[in-house]
Amino acid sequence: MEIPTCLNLALAYLKVKEYQLAIKFATQALSKDPENAKALFRRGSAHMARGELGKAKEDLVQANAVTEGKDAGVREALAALKERYRQQREAEIEFSQRVITSAQITQDTPYEPGNTWEESIA
Repeated sequence: MEIPTCLNLALAYLKVKEYQLAIKFATQALSKDPENAKALFRRGSAHMARGELGKAKEDLVQANAVTEGKDAGVREALAALKERYRQQREAEIEFSQRVITSAQITQDTPYEPGNTWEESIA
């Protein structure tokens, strides 16, 4: 399949939120032209939509390098990716704090032999 066809299919699948197929066709375009900025951008966008932030970062950073930072769409996607990383980090911190708080509550509750673990924290 020719590169323009693959790029068009990747874009179409992105629009209908069929991200795995978008990745497939962008990858197919990249197999013929490894530095195709559109293919990198579309595959990176699909990875980001799937929550695969590491893969998205790889593609989007490479697309930005290929375009020498001149593509506004790529720059916007990188900014969105940075925000997603920030949100993920905040969620991880919040989760960790809840786990620590829960562990402290459990540690402060005396355990009496014969009680189940659930009874000791009630």
